[in-house]
Amino acid sequence: MVKTLLLRAAALAVLVSVAGPLFAGDADLDRERKVRVALALAGQSKPKPIAAPAPKEKSPKTGCGCVTAPGGVGTCGRYQCPGNGGRGPCPCESKSPTSDLGKVRDAVVRVSCGNGSGSGTVVWSEGGRSAVLTAAHVLGTGTDPRVRGNGRWHKAEVLGRDDAADLAVLLVAVELPAVRVAEADPRAGDDVLMVGVTSLWSKGRIVGLDTFNGNECFLFGCDTGADDYSDSGDSGAGVFVRGELVAVHCGKVSQERTPYGTGTRPVRTLLARVLRRDGSKVIPVATAPVSLPATIPAAPVSAAPAYYYPSLGGCPSGGCSNGSCPAPTTRRGLFR
Repeated sequence: MVKTLLLRAAALAVLVSVAGPLFAGDADLDRERKVRVALALAGQSKPKPIAAPAPKEKSPKTGCGCVTAPGGVGTCGRYQCPGNGGRGPCPCESKSPTSDLGKVRDAVVRVSCGNGSGSGTVVWSEGGRSAVLTAAHVLGTGTDPRVRGNGRWHKAEVLGRDDAADLAVLLVAVELPAVRVAEADPRAGDDVLMVGVTSLWSKGRIVGLDTFNGNECFLFGCDTGADDYSDSGDSGAGVFVRGELVAVHCGKVSQERTPYGTGTRPVRTLLARVLRRDGSKVIPVATAPVSLPATIPAAPVSAAPAYYYPSLGGCPSGGCSNGSCPAPTTRRGLFR
């Protein structure tokens, strides 16, 4: 590089000396103009500045080897993971707002009944009493349910349960922090936060819809860097969108290990039933934390993509003679 510059400087000096007589009679031409004319005589021009290379277009951030794909079966948002048989969620990066964690963590309690144990969420609290929502299979056939909140164990009563939807509501004689129950079902692609007593919290995304005993169950996954979205003891944990409860975690699909939860409508139906009973032990409807209509209108199934899970009988895409899957409790390995 230095040698090239020296050669160019020497050539320029020669050109100036050769062109010097041309400018002898013109005293007004300064050295810079002489150099410019000398370069022109030599058939050269000043070098053009080199343009900076155009920035490379950034590829979309798919995470974990996912590839861009149109919406449909086997996708998670806009992405689809290769090599998973076109089923289940892909481990793409979740963007769920963990800022909601502080709103709901204090409302999470441990539920114990006989040999069963799991998580629960306080959905109402007033007048020295609280209602706890959990999964019915956590209670099993036990007759002595207990709830641990505020660092202490409290005796609980079963206000109501829906085994088909795998839901139960407990009543405890203590005021605990409560959260709201959402009025609408989550949608495919919604970022969610699942908060249980074992895993503390997990972030993910609604990736599909399936049906158990006529009840919509939402499949959620995409937990970054984790194969198992939830731990043992998280059954009954609340699933939240923007700080409101949208589902109750009931279990995992045995083959794909995809967690699923009962959606908002079965939850609200059960709450509407138990909150409207008379008696000193039940919750008066006027103080319920959510506005529950006299009847829960039947709503069409969400437009979430229909995922085909062989271990579920293929619902709702097909494989079920009566249009609904067999009861989950009859399938091996479905629950922990």
